[in-house]
Amino acid sequence: MQGVSNNFDTDMFAPLIAAVEAQVGVGAISDPGERIAAMRVIADHARSIAFLLADGVYPANDGRGYVLRRILRRGVRYAWLLGRREPTLTRVVETVIDTMRDVYPELQARRQHIIDTTRAEEERFLATITAGMQRFEELAPMQTTQERSISGDDAFKLYDTYGFPIDLTELMARERQYTVDIPGFEQALAAQRTQSQQERRSRKIGVAADDLADAATWSDVAGSLADAIASSHFVGYATRAADTEALAVRSMSDGRVAVLLRHSPFYAESGGQISDGGEIVGEGWRVVVDDVRKLDGKPIAIGKADGDVARGAVRASVPRDTRLDTERNHTATHLLHAALRQTLGEHVHQAGSLVAPDRLRFDFTHTGPLTYEQIMRVEEIVNRGVLSATPVTTTERPYKEAVASGAMALFGEKYGDVVRVVDIPALSTELCGGTHVRNTAEIGLFSIVSESGIAAGVRRIEAITGSRAYEAERVRGELLRDVSEVMKATPATLLRRVHALSDERRALEKRVSELMRGGSGGASGPVQELLDGATSMNGLRLVAKQVSMPDAKSLQELVEAARESATDAVFVLVSAMEGDKNAVIAAAGDAARERGARADVIVKTLAQEFGGRGGGKPALAQGGVPSADVFPALLSRAAVIVAEQVG
Repeated sequence: MQGVSNNFDTDMFAPLIAAVEAQVGVGAISDPGERIAAMRVIADHARSIAFLLADGVYPANDGRGYVLRRILRRGVRYAWLLGRREPTLTRVVETVIDTMRDVYPELQARRQHIIDTTRAEEERFLATITAGMQRFEELAPMQTTQERSISGDDAFKLYDTYGFPIDLTELMARERQYTVDIPGFEQALAAQRTQSQQERRSRKIGVAADDLADAATWSDVAGSLADAIASSHFVGYATRAADTEALAVRSMSDGRVAVLLRHSPFYAESGGQISDGGEIVGEGWRVVVDDVRKLDGKPIAIGKADGDVARGAVRASVPRDTRLDTERNHTATHLLHAALRQTLGEHVHQAGSLVAPDRLRFDFTHTGPLTYEQIMRVEEIVNRGVLSATPVTTTERPYKEAVASGAMALFGEKYGDVVRVVDIPALSTELCGGTHVRNTAEIGLFSIVSESGIAAGVRRIEAITGSRAYEAERVRGELLRDVSEVMKATPATLLRRVHALSDERRALEKRVSELMRGGSGGASGPVQELLDGATSMNGLRLVAKQVSMPDAKSLQELVEAARESATDAVFVLVSAMEGDKNAVIAAAGDAARERGARADVIVKTLAQEFGGRGGGKPALAQGGVPSADVFPALLSRAAVIVAEQVG
């Protein structure tokens, strides 16, 4: 229809190829055919990148995110071969958006997210690709008499250390007629994953569900273990305490016991919410619950026992304040997720979370740190949701129906045919199995404690709610009051007072500097006093003296002022300052340096000889020694060193 014989010559790709050409030019590939092929790869990959990012996929090390990362890094590699050492795909991705936004408006709607994420990924890979390519050259030289094969361990190192996806290594190897030991690579990758899992398990106190499933290990069971499990139910959504029955008991190897209840109020860790604690009290015994595990979807309470635990009637309970604090933090996490998407964009997705009684932690996909204004905006949106006193409802619905209605599902999570939907009308709707408040007003107050990066493209917010948020605000208020008293101001006038003191400090520092230089009528200032005590040395002046200065900054200002005032002088000053710091500083004027004086050599030599450390530049250097007792000997030695330099 367009009179061309190749897809890449159609109007779908022509603007993308032109965008690549505008950036790379001739590049490092001299063969025209190879150069055209490389540009076509970049154009095609840029199109995939734009649509994947627009569809909510985010670069990661597993799943569909890893597919995106592989595509992106393969494109970067071809741009690198064309001579590019800076982001290239970013501009091509922009062209994809410009040429296709009319048909695919989601590209324009998420334009900034697509561009920012592409640029961040390119910059991250470019930071290691040079070293990785050098390593690949060592592993697969063009000219060799050895076997043309890259071992699994070497391929894994390219992946683990330099960020080369295995298919990129395979591609590069094929171009040089090398093979890659894929089974060896997969073995090395599996070994790393196994080690990581073992390390995580070693740090986690608990028991595996597989161990609990062994019916022979349960010593006191009502009927069969399968029947007992089938008759057990979690009732923690509706109540914190239950008069119920212990259906099965098992002694653990670590001295704890596991108890299966007919009606259990104990939540088992899931979806970021940690397991409940509490107690189970039977006739003549008590178990302090410190862990909860699931067995065939039913909660098993585990803890230290006081007395002989047996089947029968019991009372099981979760502490009221602990449960309420957990519920506040979990519902606040849903509000936080919605607020982040509203503030930053729909590219934000949950990447992990922790819901505990004392705090919440929320990991999410985003390319860079949040500004102070963005953090305050997120906090404001959440607190508006809290103050709206919106009822929180939970329903069970078919998965497809729930998602179709707008409920947010977490990618990678496993959901059954029927799911639990937590709905906060007009604020948030998510699939969630955790415990929540009945009304957002129960959260009380929401406060962000910190925002940080934890991985490439993943940020973390930690926050507090309820009484802990109130306590934090109270502490801030007390600190503001105390600082105001020290500054002799009120909280309302504190900032103005701080600015005034800052201006006064700058003015005083300027005055001190002038006095040190002997300016503004201060001809007999500190600098002149130093020069008055100078000794002549082969046409130069040497000042080797102990002075009294309050801190290192003041000492440095003095010696710099002296050096500027006397270019023919060498200064070696020592001072015992606050905090048991014994400083040594040396400076050499321009004329003195032309004669061979070097402040860095002076300080380094003195520090080594008198048990200290120091260094710097030829014009100015500083260091320290353990004791001021050596000052007289040090200054005498300094005179000898300077004499040797300028003699």
